[in-house]
Amino acid sequence: MQILTEEHSDFIIVSIAGLLQLGVACYAMKLTRLFGVQRVGWSLFSAFLLLALAHLIESVKTFSTGSSMGKEIEIIYAFISFLLLLALAHLETMLKDRQALERQAHKMESLGHLAEGVAHDFNNILTVIQAHSSLLLLEPKDSETTESLKEISEATKRAANLTQQLLLFGKQQSVLTENVNLNLLVYNISQMLRRLIGENIHLKTAHALSLPPIVANVGMIEQVVINLAINARDAMPGGGSLTIGTAAVKVDEAHVARQSQARTGDFVCIRVCDTGSGMAPDVLAKIFEPFFTTKNPDKGSGIGLATVHRIVQQHSGWIEVSSQVGVGTEFTV
Repeated sequence: MQILTEEHSDFIIVSIAGLLQLGVACYAMKLTRLFGVQRVGWSLFSAFLLLALAHLIESVKTFSTGSSMGKEIEIIYAFISFLLLLALAHLETMLKDRQALERQAHKMESLGHLAEGVAHDFNNILTVIQAHSSLLLLEPKDSETTESLKEISEATKRAANLTQQLLLFGKQQSVLTENVNLNLLVYNISQMLRRLIGENIHLKTAHALSLPPIVANVGMIEQVVINLAINARDAMPGGGSLTIGTAAVKVDEAHVARQSQARTGDFVCIRVCDTGSGMAPDVLAKIFEPFFTTKNPDKGSGIGLATVHRIVQQHSGWIEVSSQVGVGTEFTV
């Protein structure tokens, strides 16, 4: 077996350093798409390409003459080039993540403006329909006509509720806030929720003791709880259990590492848990997208959870969701 000579080892080290710098040059050129600045990309590419060529020439010289500029220096060059490759790979990941967030934010803003414009016009039409159906109901009619008018009135109310959600989703301005006790808020709307979810679903509330108040808009937080409760009801067509709880929590670094939107500190949260059908991971990844729904068109608009997400963001909060098919779902706001 041939013994590796000093000249061979020098040649290998110099070649590795040159190839690593060539890799850095190519990576720098690849990042021009993400930087959006061609001049910067070409400058980085040219600089590292020249270094790579210099080292590759040095490797040929080392192989032919047996002399080199120093093994220690070449090892340092190779190590620095390797670190640069890692740094550029990390930079690429960060830039892609930032671009994805910017695209999503732009998409949400555009949809918000569209939803608000449509909702305003639609709400005006619904007001006319509702007013005329109410007037007709005041006049004596046969039972069949009266029943039809009631159906029209109820359908108009449901449509009006949808437009209110669209308007809420489209709002960009700051909201009026006050000190809110979540325990009292959940207690006050629990009776209404029992009527909304039906008798075949058992509603339980779990209030935390000595819960600190939060600064929020009461109507918007009520909308969050109602939307999550209705979503849970639709996931339990055959009945089940719905639990709405409050808690004071301390979020630490370990929790933040698991939840990218979380922040360390003291927070108050609402948990809405159901024993419904649950969601698969591919569905779970899309639930906050506007107009995404797994329900039938007559039962779901796909705007409810998007509205919840928008409200929570406006209150400087975040939502965590866990779900298992056939077991149930838990939303933590």
